[in-house]
Amino acid sequence: MLRLIFAAWALVAMTVPSLAQNAIVSLPPPDAATGVTSDQPDASASDEEPAGAAPCGGETITIASMQWPSAQLLAAIHARLIKQNFGCDVEIVPGDLAATASSMGSNGQPAVAPEMWITRVADVWNAALKGDNVRQAGTTYSDPVFEGWFIPDYVAAAHPDIRCTSFDLPEVVPIATRSIAQAGLGDRVAAVGGDFFTDPLPKADVITMGMILHDWNLEKKKGLIRKAYEALPEGGAFVVVEALIDDARRKNAFGLLMSLNMLIELGDAFDYSGADFAGWCREAGFRHFEVIPLAGPASAAVAYK
Repeated sequence: MLRLIFAAWALVAMTVPSLAQNAIVSLPPPDAATGVTSDQPDASASDEEPAGAAPCGGETITIASMQWPSAQLLAAIHARLIKQNFGCDVEIVPGDLAATASSMGSNGQPAVAPEMWITRVADVWNAALKGDNVRQAGTTYSDPVFEGWFIPDYVAAAHPDIRCTSFDLPEVVPIATRSIAQAGLGDRVAAVGGDFFTDPLPKADVITMGMILHDWNLEKKKGLIRKAYEALPEGGAFVVVEALIDDARRKNAFGLLMSLNMLIELGDAFDYSGADFAGWCREAGFRHFEVIPLAGPASAAVAYK
């Protein structure tokens, strides 16, 4: 029987459920909604709207396109929907997680961010919510997704011999447990609480981490790799999915830019190449390695014990 453990996306940074897949909309600055007081009749008080007036008030709607592929796709989709269905002028602007969240909370621009990893900017985001400067416009995907479901539930459903463990912070275990129960997989998928820096990883035949190692500095990267090695049996596999940089550091521009982004946002975090991963894993005791290209700039790097 195959035992599978998957660590949550941005696990340690996650203390509340992520709304990473939700569209976020800035509210207008307070004075923009204040009526103009005058002794003269207010022409805007007319019961009739000007013919052909767009719901956006003639202003260009700015939409943030983040650095990761799903956010870029969602930005294009939102732009088309707003333009075709509401007749508004739309501009897609470059987005950065921390800078975009701060800008939306302070000056209302960009107007829309179709996808945000709000757990990584929790303080800024919570302050913007408290000040009524932003609001959640709606759920982007039909099934609510949190940063913890790296292995989709349909994989477990299609392979009844697999037993899965989701290892996440204790605060989000009840949420994951409800999601697992709703999928009808409570007998084969379990949510376990813990901190992957201070607690051992649950024992498993395969351990996966998606977009986790690039969140941390080299010392913490190597520490997580050692924990994975200790939790695996002989012949077990450790799988990471990242925007792996090519070994020559010349082709995967997205991976290089993501590495720069992580350094700017977190100070000492960085993305890495397949050769880097193999070297760190070899130090921990892993014997064999391979890199499997996936869609877009992403790849899966596998280390076998």
